[in-house]
Amino acid sequence: MDTLFGPSSSLVDVCLDRAGRSLPDAFTYSVPVELADRVVLGSQVLVPLQRGRAMGYVVGFPKSTELKRLRGLLSVESDFPAFDEHLLALARWMSKYYLCSLVDCLRTIVPRGLQRTAEVLFDVVDPLAAQRHLETLDPSGKEAQVLALLLGSDRPVSRAELRKEVAGDFSPALQHLVADGLAEEQSSVSPAKTRARMARVAELTDAGREALLEVKELARRAPRQAALLERLAARPGPTPLAALEAAGSGMSAVANRLAELGWILLYQIEDLRRPDDAFGGDGGPVELEAQQRAALQQLRQSLDSGARKTFMVHGVTASGKTEVYLGAVEHVLGKGKQAIVLVPEISLTAQLMGLFRARFGEDRVMQVPSVMGGEDFGQFRRAAPDDIESLIFWVGGVPQDEWQAAQAGDATLPSLHSPFWAPDAEAVIATAAEALAASAIDLMRPRGS
Repeated sequence: MDTLFGPSSSLVDVCLDRAGRSLPDAFTYSVPVELADRVVLGSQVLVPLQRGRAMGYVVGFPKSTELKRLRGLLSVESDFPAFDEHLLALARWMSKYYLCSLVDCLRTIVPRGLQRTAEVLFDVVDPLAAQRHLETLDPSGKEAQVLALLLGSDRPVSRAELRKEVAGDFSPALQHLVADGLAEEQSSVSPAKTRARMARVAELTDAGREALLEVKELARRAPRQAALLERLAARPGPTPLAALEAAGSGMSAVANRLAELGWILLYQIEDLRRPDDAFGGDGGPVELEAQQRAALQQLRQSLDSGARKTFMVHGVTASGKTEVYLGAVEHVLGKGKQAIVLVPEISLTAQLMGLFRARFGEDRVMQVPSVMGGEDFGQFRRAAPDDIESLIFWVGGVPQDEWQAAQAGDATLPSLHSPFWAPDAEAVIATAAEALAASAIDLMRPRGS
């Protein structure tokens, strides 16, 4: 719907997500009063575009526009923003650096399970009236063909479906049917592929802690209740009932009984899925061997001195190098700083993530490619309330089919290297081989020669 722009109207810039369409990075729309309190930076919104509808992301709030007439937002389709100002700034930088559109960069930031599309569907208003009108039309005409398809379908029909069946330009005929009230437009937004999953959890109450004071007596009368209370007391914060069930069958029934007594609280929280949930440990530090302690001591001294030195921890597989790394990271975190650990073997990534989380808590994360949609969504939701101090977005390599599509001009790829500016592979490999060989020779050359 077109709306006049006035002094009291609020404006938004919307980056439209239309696959296969080359569009400007943002269009300006007005915000209806009924949507004003729901629109924030990163909101997914449904907007009118030419004769159709499109999904987009709110990327700005202009104070004014030279346009005298604007179209308004149709709806807000998200309960929370898909990105904040920092991620938007990152996307804008990617767009300029890699010579691609802003929406292509936003697609790498917004979890794929949240990305949605919109289309306009058409349906008859009154089937009897439409049938009577059809009988008066020339069967070979565009209007008759379109109306016959709408009547013959048991659901609303998209333009793409009409295009497959009706040759040539049918838009005037379709708009004529809409103007005459025989057909109507309907907006259809694809549902989010991933949504929040809730988990039932248990948490000890003050009354439950008092009951633990008489745990021996309770263990004699109700050993399963005592065991559950002790398990909850040993774990800070809420504990998923699924974890309690894994420890013993029938624990859900025991938990329900304890909730009736007021000793625990049962409620639901969002289950933030991760790709490494199957890995981890007890998280406690282990007793280091003499060589491990010596290596860690050198690392700590270097870190305390502020000198930038490079160390190589030498040891065979399973010799305990990871514990040295953990100790070094623990020392850095204790000084209020941060550490980045790069894993050279992709198959070990999930296992190491579990170990580091068990040791240092839930606020450190490494973004791993090719995770499931629900896990991707969980990482995104954990980052939203500042539970995670930083996220490293690693776009990674480009699949061959996507690279070929970019070369053909059908797509653009924000990645570590644009396919249009990537170096020649053979020349790079040859140069790298020479550089590595020269480095190896220099390393093995006796000093002083």
